[in-house]
Amino acid sequence: MLLDSSFIASFSYLDDELGRAQRRRSSFFSLATTILLSFEMLASLLLPFVSLSSLVFAQGNPTWDDSNSLVRTPFTPITINASDGSIAATFIPYGATVANLFVKDRNGIVRDVVLGYDELNKFATDPTHPNFGPIVGRYANRIKNNTFTDPTTGQVFHTPPNENNGTDTLHGGPYGFSWRVWTVTDASPSSVTLQLFDPDGLEGFPGQVHSQVKYSLYPGGIWDIDLYAQASSRTPILLSSHVYWNLDGYSIPNATVKEYVLSLPYATKVVETDTILIPTGPWINVTDTAYNFLQPRTIGNDWNGTLGYPGLGGYGYDTCWINEKWTPPTATKLEVYSPGSGIKLAVTSNQRAIQIYTCGGQHGTIPVKSTQGTGFVEQNSCMVIEMEDVIGAINYPEWGLDQWYSPSRPYDFHASYQFSTI
Repeated sequence: MLLDSSFIASFSYLDDELGRAQRRRSSFFSLATTILLSFEMLASLLLPFVSLSSLVFAQGNPTWDDSNSLVRTPFTPITINASDGSIAATFIPYGATVANLFVKDRNGIVRDVVLGYDELNKFATDPTHPNFGPIVGRYANRIKNNTFTDPTTGQVFHTPPNENNGTDTLHGGPYGFSWRVWTVTDASPSSVTLQLFDPDGLEGFPGQVHSQVKYSLYPGGIWDIDLYAQASSRTPILLSSHVYWNLDGYSIPNATVKEYVLSLPYATKVVETDTILIPTGPWINVTDTAYNFLQPRTIGNDWNGTLGYPGLGGYGYDTCWINEKWTPPTATKLEVYSPGSGIKLAVTSNQRAIQIYTCGGQHGTIPVKSTQGTGFVEQNSCMVIEMEDVIGAINYPEWGLDQWYSPSRPYDFHASYQFSTI
């Protein structure tokens, strides 16, 4: 088994959690008074026996129909394992979030390599909402001027601003998918499936969207993410998993991702952005730039050359790389490893682009989890990897990328993360 007895005692299997959820029903009223949640979350705790689909909440935030969910609270942990014990992970319904992911380092020591919180309700209540581990959407990354146009009809749509003093909409807006409670519809010892219904008009997006994510663990240290979305009418969709990684599990003091070795063998271009990371139109060839990871090199190899890459005045990356169009979906699009722990991550995906953020905005205010020791999440101590389509394409039809989906064209996303050691 991957986890020793102390880890297993800390993270329950789904059947244990279901039993505990049943026993906790009688205490939900007192629990609700002690947990600070959004109105949507609070209502789901206060009314555990009632379908919430008919309730109307402030600002049109959609409700959580917990009558269809296998778990009864937004923060019930669901732990799954690969049959060979090579990998284990814990998920919660809030944001369809991965809260823990355990693999072994080169010395056989179990490491939790994703960022998050010990107190699971903090995924909702942390006012900074850094998006530790959820699914982001309905449109990931930034929408310029909070506006987009349907190229077939000319109809203009407006989304609510939530970043840069109202300049753009980030990750679908203030009630994007990462702020919602997903319904757990299926689970097994090695997989869990969650679904979300997004109403027509919410956050300014046209059409209803039914989304589903299936997380699966396989022997050999493999984590698969399968995302599927069906729209009731034409609408833009861009989803991604927004995980913050530290491949040492914060076991090495003062280490940063600048020491990690990164390879993006098909990423020949990046999306040019302005000083607040909004796409401006051109794609930049990575040749002779600090964006060039066509061959493996440390992330910090040309750190001084990255001034402005993650925004005005910053060093590092918050960048969208574009893979060659002919790249097969089975090809390894990204490899990264930590020389410290020896943990290596290789990613395949059917998505055209890769967004990487090297945590320039983290400043030691959030503690690491108890599974990672002590200390805080410091600047450049982590990296976000988002497999996705090219950011901002709904505002640049000249790119020739169709991000509009419909009843006859469902959205389909696959990414596979394989862990090994060197």
